[in-house]
Amino acid sequence: MKLWVGLIIVAIIFGFLWGYFGDRLKGTIDPAIKEANPYIDAIVFEDINLRSTASSIVSGCYSGNKECQVSKIYRYVIDNYDYYSDPRSRELIQSPYETMEVKGGDCEDLTILLNSLLENLGIKTYLVLTENHAYSLACGINVDNLWGYIQKDIIQVVGSDLGKESTYIVETKEGKLSLVKIEYQTIALDPGYVWYYGGDGSTFSDPIQYMDIEYSISSSEPLDIYFVPSNTEHLKIANMQDFTHYPSCKKESIYKASGSCDSIGQKGGIVLVNTDHQKRATVSVDLRFRYYYSLYNVLSDEKISYYAIGEDSCVVLDATAGKYGYPGYDADLAGEKIAIDPITKEYTYLK
Repeated sequence: MKLWVGLIIVAIIFGFLWGYFGDRLKGTIDPAIKEANPYIDAIVFEDINLRSTASSIVSGCYSGNKECQVSKIYRYVIDNYDYYSDPRSRELIQSPYETMEVKGGDCEDLTILLNSLLENLGIKTYLVLTENHAYSLACGINVDNLWGYIQKDIIQVVGSDLGKESTYIVETKEGKLSLVKIEYQTIALDPGYVWYYGGDGSTFSDPIQYMDIEYSISSSEPLDIYFVPSNTEHLKIANMQDFTHYPSCKKESIYKASGSCDSIGQKGGIVLVNTDHQKRATVSVDLRFRYYYSLYNVLSDEKISYYAIGEDSCVVLDATAGKYGYPGYDADLAGEKIAIDPITKEYTYLK
């Protein structure tokens, strides 16, 4: 009986001491870590379902290509999850699965999802906290290799938007975005007459840089083909005056021809001349005016923001940057920024 009483007394004393000193030990936790802990606790580092999801997202990347993987994971979050504020009653911290179920969350929730997906692929991350924002860093990234993936993603976004807003066909080829206007006609061209299709020669306005004219032409009578910088030059041809054209694109006395005249710098066009002065020519014309869209206005002032932490280059990933956001997009937030390793809980202040 005395033994049990003694054990009970020891337990009571131990509990009191633990509570007393435990509360004080908790008070010694670094304030930065204490603030970050609720978000760090929500990050899932090892989960077969998240690993499966992440590996599916980056399936088109070469093995070990972190730049491709980071770009695809970031784009997946940007494209599929919206920003939602917390309920007014309290701060709600979502797990990655809850964010995936809701299809959105606030900056902390989206950052937790980003970090969880990347960590399950073995990519080191940091949680970055500011006074009123949170974002991620992805480390071990070759910044020079990342830019190509950024451009490819932005081209796809811009192309998708243009496809919704424009009557032109939107095409992406060899890393370039173009708007294509197709013109197909069968015309009757009287003896000695000329036919013109194109622009008035004014310069292209942003974001169009230049155009190529692709053509396929067949005629019942021989034709001369000229590519000219303006309608004015077409009128000079009609009046048998000296005119300006692109000599490398000229075709003479052809019945059938196809090809392209490239890098036409102004709103020019194509001229067909019926060189037979006795017979009318029946001509089938298939034209594709390919206008090259410049991403300069979208990306002209942009750069890839990253931080050197130890020996690693750690790229900024802000999941609230919007559809034109990209790995390395940085809103240049003012104030203190602290980056915390969610595993070791070591941290550094970013400058």
